[in-house]
Amino acid sequence: MSSSESEDSEMSENEEDTQVAPRPLPIKHDDDISDFVIHPSEDGRIAVADMNGYLNIYKFGVEQEAESVMRKRLSKQPLRCICYNQGGDGIFVAGKKGSLRLFDTEQEKCSLVLMSSDSPSYSVCVVDKNLVASGDDDGTLKVWDVRKGKVPIMEEARSHDFISCLAVDSRGKFLFASSGDGTLSTFDIKRRKFIVQSENAEHDMNCVSVIKDNKKVVVGTSEGIMLFFNWEEFAAPSDRFPGHRSSVECIVPISQDIVCTGSLDGSIRAVHTLPNRYLGVVGEHRGMAVSKIDVTVDRKYIASSSHNSVIKFWSVEHLHSIKVDANAKQEKGLKTKKIVKSGVSGDKISFLSDLDKEVDVPVVETSEDEEEDEGEENDNEDEDKITEVTEEDQDKTQEEEEENGDEK
Repeated sequence: MSSSESEDSEMSENEEDTQVAPRPLPIKHDDDISDFVIHPSEDGRIAVADMNGYLNIYKFGVEQEAESVMRKRLSKQPLRCICYNQGGDGIFVAGKKGSLRLFDTEQEKCSLVLMSSDSPSYSVCVVDKNLVASGDDDGTLKVWDVRKGKVPIMEEARSHDFISCLAVDSRGKFLFASSGDGTLSTFDIKRRKFIVQSENAEHDMNCVSVIKDNKKVVVGTSEGIMLFFNWEEFAAPSDRFPGHRSSVECIVPISQDIVCTGSLDGSIRAVHTLPNRYLGVVGEHRGMAVSKIDVTVDRKYIASSSHNSVIKFWSVEHLHSIKVDANAKQEKGLKTKKIVKSGVSGDKISFLSDLDKEVDVPVVETSEDEEEDEGEENDNEDEDKITEVTEEDQDKTQEEEEENGDEK
């Protein structure tokens, strides 16, 4: 290959890296979103729960405006969390007052009430076609059989704080419950018994997921650390991966090796697990915490929400082809580097494009006292800039310390 041909190929590769992949357009909901979940088998369906007690279903497509196909008010109080059943024809809905119901999406009405008033559920997780688990504010785990109605077939109060997240392995054997008390509790669903509670991590465990084809469990913590547990060794983590600038609020597997994490700083990061490497930022909610992430059926896109009324979509298809060398060091800057293909940088460009528009600014006469006040504000702005630079230096120092740790 000639030098000109190699230069052309390099240029084409760079152009591909800077092109935003097509993706669904954001969903602009009417009210603040409390939770959402993507349909487990049907492409382009997403259920949304909001703070005004409405359950909504949208149909979405690539580069298309989302279409509302159903909207039902189930409560005058906020809906807290939702989860599709295994067949996808029903949605488990937990309310603020402690209710847990199964909503039939075909009949558009509640077909089963499991709990009417109790400690409100903080998280809900489907185990199989008949079983569903709920984690309550008071730390109680309940497992329900839809064939037996209101009496839970299993009830355990092992946590001393809210159960933040629930996850189950693909075989439906183990159920994992992360808690705000800093522990991970493991239950054997088939035998209906408690297995073990992990040692206290001394900070909140916010989310949990099963990865590596049922060989590992990963937990996100309030300190920005990811904890890894070996299979059937759930009493203590086998590995820990620091580096998030703030709390890890949610986590979703994209493949057997790669997960996406939503953080309190508003960034969604792609992380390769074991070997642990940051791959870059694939999405963001500027100035707002990422409260939920879910992945589409084909695993080409993730959806994310914050504490507002918008659900955003990001492309992650390109992540599946990434290979990580276990012997190579973590590349600098990838914790905050934005991956253009995912669409995160494209959003920033469109946001800044409004600055090019001409704006008429009225001229207002100011007194001497007002001018002095403006001078003080400018001084405060300079101090804020110095603080921002200091934070950047701290990030760089943290990266250097991690690299030195790897070398040791």
